[in-house]
Amino acid sequence: MTLWLFGDSIFAGACFDVKVKPRHAMWPVRAPGPMIDVILGEACTQTGGQTSIPNGVDEAAAHIEAMVGREIGPSDIIVMLDVGLHSYDPELHEQQWLKLRAGARAHPGPTLICEGFDLGAQGRKRHIHSRPIRGGRSPNDAVRAAATRPMDEAGRTAFAPVCEPLLRYHRAAARCYAPGGFWQDGVHLNVWGQGRLCWLILEALGRADAAAMSRWRSFAETHWSALAAPDQATASRLAELACEPAGSLYGARGAASVGVAT
Repeated sequence: MTLWLFGDSIFAGACFDVKVKPRHAMWPVRAPGPMIDVILGEACTQTGGQTSIPNGVDEAAAHIEAMVGREIGPSDIIVMLDVGLHSYDPELHEQQWLKLRAGARAHPGPTLICEGFDLGAQGRKRHIHSRPIRGGRSPNDAVRAAATRPMDEAGRTAFAPVCEPLLRYHRAAARCYAPGGFWQDGVHLNVWGQGRLCWLILEALGRADAAAMSRWRSFAETHWSALAAPDQATASRLAELACEPAGSLYGARGAASVGVAT
């Protein structure tokens, strides 16, 4: 089984402010795909391509469609995420996500669509994915609608609400590590926020367990300095916080999985 990641700069790798080379200690967690491999203890991810919202969606959907049944096998999983610029029109945003979803409609395996997220997007109110921008709907409302609309498809599509869990992680992490989980641009995740995103994806896919948590915590404790943590104990705590359930308010309550069958 391979997890095929289709997205933007988040999936391409933007968690470090400098490029890391293959011999660097952080090379295994340079992007969500390699980080998921570390957490699961197996090489099981591939970067499939871009989602290209808002101006290249037709080409991106055609690319996904061409890969299904060729590179993407029937037992594989497709994961899509796009947190970049959008059209500022929820109706159009929903239609564009429907096109991306339709590109995978012949895939008999699961498809997971993640909502967008940001930390205020540097004050650009119209860009914030969780904020209503037109007709009372937010871009994330549009993503949810596209992911959950009935569609004739070979497999199953599920929606992963990752925005609020990432924001809660950021606030919790900031209590012991000043940057929290985001870079200062208010859009991109640092390596700790990326760890949280990876866990949320794995939880939605039913792959988040104690062994996975242990592997991520062990990596964080071993490489705490390269990960820019102030000390090993803080790195361990940041890793543990990242592995809380999606709906956790950090001790207040738990949450159920999105429930994609694998």
